[in-house]
Amino acid sequence: MRVLYVITKADEIGGAQIHVRDLAERLKIDDHEVMVVAGEYGAFINQLEDRGIAYAILPELVREIKPYKDLKACVLLRGIIKKFNPDLVGLHSSKAGIVGRIAALGLGIPVIFTAHGWSFTDGVGNRKRKLYIFIEKIMSHFTDKIITVSEKDKELALNYDVTTAEKQIVIHNGIIDKFKEKVPNKKVNSDSKKIIITSVARFSEEREHGSVCCAGKGISNLNWELHLIGKGSRINNVELMV
Repeated sequence: MRVLYVITKADEIGGAQIHVRDLAERLKIDDHEVMVVAGEYGAFINQLEDRGIAYAILPELVREIKPYKDLKACVLLRGIIKKFNPDLVGLHSSKAGIVGRIAALGLGIPVIFTAHGWSFTDGVGNRKRKLYIFIEKIMSHFTDKIITVSEKDKELALNYDVTTAEKQIVIHNGIIDKFKEKVPNKKVNSDSKKIIITSVARFSEEREHGSVCCAGKGISNLNWELHLIGKGSRINNVELMV
């Protein structure tokens, strides 16, 4: 089987990138042919190279809405799809999902879109939410299956009438078990009353570290400790907040 994956960002390693990397690696191990199309070079591409996974860079595939670039990306991606001639196209992230579905129109190739969190989720401004809902409603008609990574995302799509329950399937993100033996449980000192809170996430706007810091300020008189682990473009902002 030949599978083509499309994803926008490659300069950071988030859940979507790890998801695509692990799927592509497993397909390759199982003797399937796989290619990944991304919008840029970065750490994600380095990991694909280390695993011998074929890839193509499409600079026009950007995260922001850029009409000229978006149209050009659709045309160029359609050319890549025709040349690779996959049995299945898998799209990851909202922008790749839109561009990829337009590019695959009329080619008779099954298309699956994985929503790693909807673009119209809670917290998005009202005007943007309405625009994204409108776009996703249209795009859902050109999708064979939509994968959501949580029941909440599936319900969100149903609440806004974006697509049907039948077209969606929930598949939770997993991780590859690389430990041959179980990691021993850490012994906790029962006399200690301090609560340790740990968050592992990239430092980006979507992860809302600012809200965590504001919440922590409100209970600064209590005996707790917060560990923020990760990297990303907003790490300096978070350090200032802390």
